Amino acid sequence: MKILIAEDNAGIRTVILNMLVTWGYEVVTAADGNEAWDKLQGEDAPMLVLLDWMMPGLDGLEICRRLREKKTPVPPYVLFLTCRDNTRDIVTALEAGANDYVTKPFQAEELRARLQVGLRVVELQSALNQRVEELQLERNRAKLCLDVAGVLLIALNEAGAITQVNRKGSEILGYPESEILGRNWFDDFLDQEYRAEARQILFQAFYGNQGRREQLVQKVVTKSGEIRILEIRSGAIQDHTGRVTGVLFSGADVTDRIQDEMALRESEKNYRGLFTQMVNQSGAISTYKTHLTSKKGGS
Repeated sequence: MKILIAEDNAGIRTVILNMLVTWGYEVVTAADGNEAWDKLQGEDAPMLVLLDWMMPGLDGLEICRRLREKKTPVPPYVLFLTCRDNTRDIVTALEAGANDYVTKPFQAEELRARLQVGLRVVELQSALNQRVEELQLERNRAKLCLDVAGVLLIALNEAGAITQVNRKGSEILGYPESEILGRNWFDDFLDQEYRAEARQILFQAFYGNQGRREQLVQKVVTKSGEIRILEIRSGAIQDHTGRVTGVLFSGADVTDRIQDEMALRESEKNYRGLFTQMVNQSGAISTYKTHLTSKKGGS
């Protein structure tokens, strides 16, 4: 791993350089604070830093503070190597963001051991950051899959708060994702008539034996106050141990379809009424004609 020696004393810098090379480190050196800061910039900057306190240009404390202000995913491990050995100085360096502190003169084996600790810390941080990036990538892929779905997808926690919503869900409800997440699905979006049934589904998922329910119809209230009708299915969300961590509601907006069906049924009802009326009228006319014919025949 690459390590920076920031030390203005050329003799000490050379001694430390030779030790680090022997220990297998890739070494970069700086004779003053400004040079050290410049070499800590860029993607390939050293991740281990041996930092003297008093140097021309920027001092070690200022360099350390600047490094911590950068908020990089994997910050460099900073070890102060200085002749300042009182407790107040050590505390000051640690408060500035130093990871460790070694006083001069130092024992080579102690320095080596402390650098090995720093190396392990950096490696662990790098591995953790890589895993975080992988999880974020997996989350983004999952979010993309949710967003391309043509139905509303809502994930709830045990309290009924929304932890995930896809793009279609935002479109149906009329809110951006940021105004949906964290809100209560039952209290803020479901029509009051359907809340008890939906809460029961959530309860059964966490405390019962509900896997996936058959389709049911529920009404939601959009941002504009419009009522939309959804055909909802629900399923438990489980972690790798099988523990239920949430419930996923998926629903298709069937408002237009149901309204069309209602209009069709109303039209059929009207048609049947008209047809019945016509049949009745035809029967009355037929009876009247028969009556007339009978009357003429009698004359």
